[in-house]
Amino acid sequence: MKRLANISATLTEYHKYIPSYATNIKAKNYVNVTLYAILLTLFYIFFRLLRDTLVFPIFLVITGSILIIVGFRNYTIYNYLANTPFSNIRIATYGLNKIKGRFVTHNNQPLISPISGKKCVYYSISLWHVYRAGKRWIAKFLDGFDAGVPTLFTDGTGFLAIDLEKMPYIEVRANVIKVKTLMQQDKNRIVNEIMSYIRQAAKNNTQANLLNLANYLEFKESRIRNLKEEVMVGDLIKYMDAYLGLYVEGFYLLEEYIPLEENYIFVGGVANTGKTINVKSVKVAVPDISTGILSLFLEGKDIASSLGPSMWGYKFNLLLFIVIHILLGFILLVIGLLRLLVF
Repeated sequence: MKRLANISATLTEYHKYIPSYATNIKAKNYVNVTLYAILLTLFYIFFRLLRDTLVFPIFLVITGSILIIVGFRNYTIYNYLANTPFSNIRIATYGLNKIKGRFVTHNNQPLISPISGKKCVYYSISLWHVYRAGKRWIAKFLDGFDAGVPTLFTDGTGFLAIDLEKMPYIEVRANVIKVKTLMQQDKNRIVNEIMSYIRQAAKNNTQANLLNLANYLEFKESRIRNLKEEVMVGDLIKYMDAYLGLYVEGFYLLEEYIPLEENYIFVGGVANTGKTINVKSVKVAVPDISTGILSLFLEGKDIASSLGPSMWGYKFNLLLFIVIHILLGFILLVIGLLRLLVF
């Protein structure tokens, strides 16, 4: 079952007016670990099979060079992002814009996220089983559903239609709840009963009444996370708790939602549609034409973090990735060159 199956329900009729030039611009996320996963896999293969051949130092030199190049490219992106002033929808163009505003529903009533009861334009409820397999912790998706309503982003000067399905970085509020039971049979029964209550509430667009099951639920934490990232074990438990011997295995509920009553910061390009609502222009969000940036940040502080406004946290993470890229690239480059001298 797909975790974000209904995120396309947030689309409006204005998305069909995206200019042809913008359809070929690819959105990019500069804070991710995909490159590291690929390089780590290749390093393991080359080290195990080719470490005593000329191919291995050549691989190190090439990999180090790539990391250094990517690091300096990302530093350019960081400066671009940090130095772009705030704009508004009325005057925004296809270049990089930073716009502060809120989501509003379009010709629909707001959704009620069935666990927290918060008004939102989209939510996702998922059930996970966290367990240990050897030395690895695993989070297995068991069940879930999501819902969305057509939505627009506004700052008071105009409206922005955002395709959340294609956006690579969307910050959402996330609540983690652990199901507490002792017997395996009880767990299955309680989990099914909880999901039944939540689904019924979602059907009625109300908050689920879980009072009868309150003794089986333990609220763990609220946080901000990127909706588009795969859910990892670390999103559900604290690794430190596991290493300290605390019991963390079991079933976890993850509620994620895009709130109506909180400010967001949109970062990306904007294109005209020629349409208006109440004499205010309606535009569409597109990736920045020069960098491909297309992101949504919650303006408020992350409850579980002391990094401050989450966009600052994103820039901090981007800067950290830059340092890692350059340092790791330099180390691999030097090792590769030294090994080449041996040959």
